[in-house]
Amino acid sequence: RILQPENLLHQNTNDIIPVRVHGQGNPGIPIGRYASSATSNRSSIHHTQAVEFLDKLKTGNFKASIAPQKVERLLLDLLKDDNAVDDGPLALQLLNAAIMQANLPNERLIPRLFSLACQVMVRSGHPLAWNEVHHQIWRLLDGHKEFLINDVPYNTHHVNDACVQLISLTVSQYGRKRRMDHNTSQKMKRLIAELKRQYKDPKIPLGASADGFNAFIMYYCDIGKPNQALEQLHSMLNNSSSKSKLKLEPKISSFSLTISGFANENNPDKATEIIQWMLSSYKDEDSLIPAPNRACFNGLLHAWTKSGRKDAGSKAEQVLDWMQQLYESDQLDTQPDDISYATCINAWARSPGRDSPARAEALLQKMLILHESGNGDSIKPSLAAFCSVMDAWAGSGDKAAPQKVEEILDIVEERSGAMEDFELTAFPYTILIKAWERAASGAKDRKRQLEYSDNAFKVLTRMQNMGIVPPPTTYNATIMALNSSSPMNAIFYFLHLEEQYRQQEIQLDTRTFNCGLNAIASMMKPDAAEKAMEMLSRMKEHATKDSSVRPDDTTFNIILKVLSRSNLEDAAQRADQLLQDMIAMKPIRPSHVSFSTCIIAWGRSQDENKIQHVEKLLAQFEKTQKKHRKTGKTGSNAVYNAVLSVCYHNGSGELLEQARETATIAMQTLRSSNVTADKATYESFFKVMTFPPLDAEKENLVETEFGRCVEDGLVSMDSFRVVKAAFPSVVEKYLSEHQGPSGESIPNQWSKRIRSGSRR
Repeated sequence: RILQPENLLHQNTNDIIPVRVHGQGNPGIPIGRYASSATSNRSSIHHTQAVEFLDKLKTGNFKASIAPQKVERLLLDLLKDDNAVDDGPLALQLLNAAIMQANLPNERLIPRLFSLACQVMVRSGHPLAWNEVHHQIWRLLDGHKEFLINDVPYNTHHVNDACVQLISLTVSQYGRKRRMDHNTSQKMKRLIAELKRQYKDPKIPLGASADGFNAFIMYYCDIGKPNQALEQLHSMLNNSSSKSKLKLEPKISSFSLTISGFANENNPDKATEIIQWMLSSYKDEDSLIPAPNRACFNGLLHAWTKSGRKDAGSKAEQVLDWMQQLYESDQLDTQPDDISYATCINAWARSPGRDSPARAEALLQKMLILHESGNGDSIKPSLAAFCSVMDAWAGSGDKAAPQKVEEILDIVEERSGAMEDFELTAFPYTILIKAWERAASGAKDRKRQLEYSDNAFKVLTRMQNMGIVPPPTTYNATIMALNSSSPMNAIFYFLHLEEQYRQQEIQLDTRTFNCGLNAIASMMKPDAAEKAMEMLSRMKEHATKDSSVRPDDTTFNIILKVLSRSNLEDAAQRADQLLQDMIAMKPIRPSHVSFSTCIIAWGRSQDENKIQHVEKLLAQFEKTQKKHRKTGKTGSNAVYNAVLSVCYHNGSGELLEQARETATIAMQTLRSSNVTADKATYESFFKVMTFPPLDAEKENLVETEFGRCVEDGLVSMDSFRVVKAAFPSVVEKYLSEHQGPSGESIPNQWSKRIRSGSRR
């Protein structure tokens, strides 16, 4: 936990600057705990000057009374550099040195030095920077009696600046794609609560600031809690109008950040409410609420793009028109720019309507006209805008989709040749390849399948002729296109790519190998399992030198599928061993697909102990799911259905009793695990439990589950007939309770959740 440039676990006690611990209670971290003098391993003049200053200070060759001023100058100089890792520990040493020599509690520079030191630590990129900045902020807050001066605006500026540094670092480290760990989340929660407490305490010379509130808003939006961000916005406005230590005036960025927070949570309605609130308030004479600007509306457009709603495209275009109207009628800063149009195009591209691609293309044409006419200085179609339209056509299912995509690619190539700042990439070519792949997959006759796959391959050649090096994604799309018409061609092409990769001529990734495995799986040849296992061995060998081709869960799941379909005598054993390898290979984690596929492999085997193996896998699956259940998530029923299916198809002869016992365990485990049963769950269970011989115990089990099946509305005709044939009294009991008709008909309420056409 100590920032050091070389060995983080080693601390030379001779280098520690002895300093006092200030503040009441727990200061978060002792001042001298991690301040070791770092030996610079680079040629920064400012870094060297700082190290020399610390050496002089330790030997008494520097006037102690001006040490804080010197530290301020040194920290400012360090901030001029492109900070390296060893600047982080050095900044803390400088801060500690200033505190040790300062005339506390009246040294004005100390709050500023905390802020500057935190900036350097954040910019250093040190892996422990977050922990240390967090500790130093607590140290400042707990030691407010000695560190803060009697100047609320001054203290507020520097304390909040340090907090902004920490929150910005938090956002950059985690972001929306990486889940924040519980410990970090709790630390941030406590820190924010303490800041708010001190803001309100009249005895502490510290107040809230617009920058501080903005940081809170950014943090709450980043962790997916925009409602709390909105509360902060309202709190800022309330503090502005109340007798607070400082008068706050919300920034437009506070509103745009909150709108973006709701956009990331796919909530365009709430984002719209905020903009309408701003529009209805900004003209009031005493209002501190600003008028919405382009950034606010672009956030709203993004919200519609991410919403997944059928009307997302039309709603986004209405917002675009609204922006232009406000710009013309109220002279607001809302004129749509290239981002506005590109986002709206993307909203149409994601909308499921048949006319969505055409509407997206119409907006692109409008952008081109505005740009070429000179009426839209900030409207210049980017490559992303073209690709969004291409993607809309590629996924539309329209028979002419590939031709439409190719027409747009022609325009893209023309613009790249005429405009220096329009850089052509592999992305549009990959989209066209995917369009031909979808066309090949949907073609009914063999001739068209081969023609469309060949067209996809020609796009790759066209791309290479333009001097663009294909990335792995383009190779992957090409393999998939070839696989649509001829898995054999796809395999040969993959092997050709792998040889080029082995010669270090091209770059591949894990998905490239997975595409090759899918082609092997499509062949359904007797040696498919052997070929798949050989490819896995090669992947592992490649991964020792290149982590980008390391096998992932999809790799294993494809091979498990091949083994589950194989006629090899030891297919189930090999599948089971592969699953165990998967469990042991971190960070890969087997899913319900992995377990259910392996269970099916055992179900198809001739092993006399296969039911026991299935039961063992069920227990192992349950063990892996415990961590998920703590989060309240409901698991998949696929594994339980696979177990029940295996029990049903093997419920005869010597395996009958084992099958019944395992089916009972599977159903009990499903219930205790808070997993939802479906139509297939009930059908398989009833079929297993109604195999003769029948007894009262089985009737009780069937009666209980049939009651749940009725309550769930999942009684199919198969379930109804099986249960009625084995235990007619059970069916009659529930028919009488529901006052339904007797005979072969099922009350509508019993099958309300079964889709029409699948009631059998």
